[in-house]
Amino acid sequence: MDNMFYRKFTAFYVSTIIISLFISAGSFGQGQPVYLDSFLGWAYILIFVVGGIILIYGNLISIGIEYVVNRWMKGNAIAFILMHGVFGGIPVVWAQQWTLTLYASGAALLYAFVDRWIFNRSNKNKHTWPVHTVAPVLFLILFAIFMVKSHPVPNYGAVSAFTTAWML
Repeated sequence: MDNMFYRKFTAFYVSTIIISLFISAGSFGQGQPVYLDSFLGWAYILIFVVGGIILIYGNLISIGIEYVVNRWMKGNAIAFILMHGVFGGIPVVWAQQWTLTLYASGAALLYAFVDRWIFNRSNKNKHTWPVHTVAPVLFLILFAIFMVKSHPVPNYGAVSAFTTAWML
């Protein structure tokens, strides 16, 4: 049994968490010390930014693409996924940042893959719990990696704060 609202919401939250984790994890290790709290902070902020974009733009475009594909292309999964990649990168093209356009298209492709994965599993009357476990398992893996690689936070006490403020 297919429930479009369930599929879209699940694809939204799974792709939002995965994209946010990859962006926040990829921004570290470029000559800077790695801190677990920085990774968690950036992931938290990015979940809201990426999630807002996917929730509003991504879900509306995905519903429109699904209507077009089911109406004129007889449910072609390849066309469904490729159209997500194209329409996912369109809003970023005006910025002329081609790497950002590729990231946005990649995020849309991930959303489409998750959506089709849920669609195929529900059509075969299988449980969709594997889809729900991907994002938390990825979070736990990255959390463990950053926990091991993280440098201790520099000691900053009352005396350090006072001397820093006094020097200004």
